[in-house]
Amino acid sequence: MKRNAKLVIALIITLITLLSSILIQPCYADSDDDYSILEYNIYAMVLENGNLYVIEDLTYQFYEDMNGLVRNILYSYSGNDTKDNMEPTSSRYQAEDIQNFYVYVSDKPGVDNLQAVHYARSAEIGDDGVYTLSKINEKDKQGYGIKVYSPVKAGKKKYVSYEYEIVNPCVKYNDVGELYYNFIGGDWEKDIGYASVNILFENEDISFSDVKVYPHTYAEQITSVGEVEGFLCFEVTNLPANTAVDARIVFPKDAIPDAEKVYQENYNYQELEKIEEREAFAKTRNKIANYSYLGLVIVATIFFIYIIIKAKHKVKGIRIKERKADYDRDIPNRLPLGEYSTILYHSLGYTDTRLFLATILDLVNKKVLFMESKKKEKKSALTKVEYDYHLKLNPEIKELEKLEPYEKVVLNILLESKVDEQINRNELENKEVELNESLKKFSKSQANKTKFQKLSGEYAKEKNKKIYENKDKKIKKEFFIGCFIFILIFLIIFFIVSPLKFAAKDYILIIGGMLAFFYTLFGYIYIFNILELPKEEYLEDYKQIVGLKRYLKDYSKIKDRYPMEIALWDDYLVFAALFGIADKVSKEIKEELVKQGYDDNYIYMTYPMICMSHESQSVTGYVSNYTGTSSGGYSGGGSGGRRRPEVEAAEPSKRK
Repeated sequence: MKRNAKLVIALIITLITLLSSILIQPCYADSDDDYSILEYNIYAMVLENGNLYVIEDLTYQFYEDMNGLVRNILYSYSGNDTKDNMEPTSSRYQAEDIQNFYVYVSDKPGVDNLQAVHYARSAEIGDDGVYTLSKINEKDKQGYGIKVYSPVKAGKKKYVSYEYEIVNPCVKYNDVGELYYNFIGGDWEKDIGYASVNILFENEDISFSDVKVYPHTYAEQITSVGEVEGFLCFEVTNLPANTAVDARIVFPKDAIPDAEKVYQENYNYQELEKIEEREAFAKTRNKIANYSYLGLVIVATIFFIYIIIKAKHKVKGIRIKERKADYDRDIPNRLPLGEYSTILYHSLGYTDTRLFLATILDLVNKKVLFMESKKKEKKSALTKVEYDYHLKLNPEIKELEKLEPYEKVVLNILLESKVDEQINRNELENKEVELNESLKKFSKSQANKTKFQKLSGEYAKEKNKKIYENKDKKIKKEFFIGCFIFILIFLIIFFIVSPLKFAAKDYILIIGGMLAFFYTLFGYIYIFNILELPKEEYLEDYKQIVGLKRYLKDYSKIKDRYPMEIALWDDYLVFAALFGIADKVSKEIKEELVKQGYDDNYIYMTYPMICMSHESQSVTGYVSNYTGTSSGGYSGGGSGGRRRPEVEAAEPSKRK
């Protein structure tokens, strides 16, 4: 995939992820679409003794087979140290207990279809028609956990009704009565399509005109309070998960003549007004926070694109796109092979498996090593012919110490199965190994593989520092300053602008922090790769190696292509291996030989580099497996065919 395509995809994924994770409220415990809540109707009757009798009717839609339902019903939301005042979390409004539980379920709508679910001390998955209760008694919340055992199939609806009585939630003053109750808790894991809260009084003489209801929620849509079918009702649509709905209700004191929670004082309407103004402002703050998150994401994305465009403009004319590079047929020979790998693959240069294979071919090409193909014995007449590649040191090579350190390490791995930068001629001379067996022997020591990986990393770091430089450090500085500002703004929105308590929005901090980290990391890596280019003295090498890569990749597509010179075949194969296209280039060369009348057997036996390159994909995987990076295997395969003409093979050239 091209660089620009990667950028576009990455930006789209980043933007979608940020928007969906921050602006769409996620579920804490269950993020799968296993069920949804279509409708949630609450009917609450204020009893004359100050208790609150509640009936909840819920309509569930299930998308997976499930064994029942779990939920919590709380009667107290504050800790022991809460002050006694008119604040929503005041101890004044906390109830004492819940009693008289009843649970009903049905697969069909309508009160007449509900079937009672009976209480059981314990139950197991698969049971039907029972429910269990467990006490919730934590510092900041008290209540009961209910498990309803009623299996349901995917694609079905379930109608569930809970009935219970809240003990002493109402407060009686000298002049009025009051109820402050959290009708829908903020711990629901699913969005709720539609919810309604319906209020009435046991004392039927209470006129709704004398009742004031102050509902509170951070949901966007909530209808005003009004009388509907004998209830004082307000509705909420599209209630996000983890979003509570509570209400303060002020009514005539005659509604609760027998209430136990009595305050010998008149109701403080001035304090009520202040609190309600603060609640309204808090909702506005929540809306501002949500839009601020959205704005922050958009601005951050625009900033990110701006920085990338600026970085690309800075290196315009210097960075070469492979598809636009000029073809270059010349064999690069100014630098060691590992440094060309660094130019191509940046910091991965010496750790790239392709370099290992290319170095083996290069050592053969420079006649440091002799490579010989040997036909393996066929297991049956139906199996194809396979070949092994045998390697040994050229005894006429005198100056082994002039080899590059990486080349020495590869030699020692092949011939001695050890990682060493020092060459001991006496140990290597007169030793012949088969590539497969040599690497297999090397791989038996995890210490060897670890040492090779470490050494390759050190070479990569050293050469990367030598060859590359940053073309504009100011742009990277701008990027980091921008990221710092965006993170700071996010924290201000989270801790100052948003009115939600930490427990209700901690997921935003977690997700926002993770996204900020990956956003910054991705941006740094991408911008770093754009701005990091070879130094001035390596720019010609950079152009040459990219041009050669394009030439070899496009060789078969070039209309007026030059025939590859026989004397340069092995040189091309070395770089083709470095580019990861040795199989493709060797196929072109092999076709030339086939046109001249050579059969597979002759090609495999006479040109082992061509054959090894032809199997380069599997060879590279096999090599990486034994050097500790990936897995694979190889074998050289061929079959007999036409007779070859009696001509001598040309000698491969030496690359300086």
